[in-house]
Amino acid sequence: MILIDAFSSVLFMGKENKVTYYIKLITAPILSPFQKLQNKITPNSPLDFSPMIAIIVLSLVQNILLSFI
Repeated sequence: MILIDAFSSVLFMGKENKVTYYIKLITAPILSPFQKLQNKITPNSPLDFSPMIAIIVLSLVQNILLSFI
C-alpha cells in the first residue's frame, strides 16, 4: 500500500479520486511519523523519502518479530 501511495502521488499529482483518497486514508497513519522525522532532519526538502524510510523500518521490525517465532 505504501508503494501504491508513493506511485499514485506522482502519477495523479493534483488529482484526487476515491481510490487515492482511501489509499491515503490507510497509509497516512503509518507515514506521518516518518514525514515528521524527515521534516526535522531536512526541512524544506522537495522530495519525500518517508515511504522509503517506512518500508525499511517496517521490514526491520518484521524481521525482528519473525526471529522470535
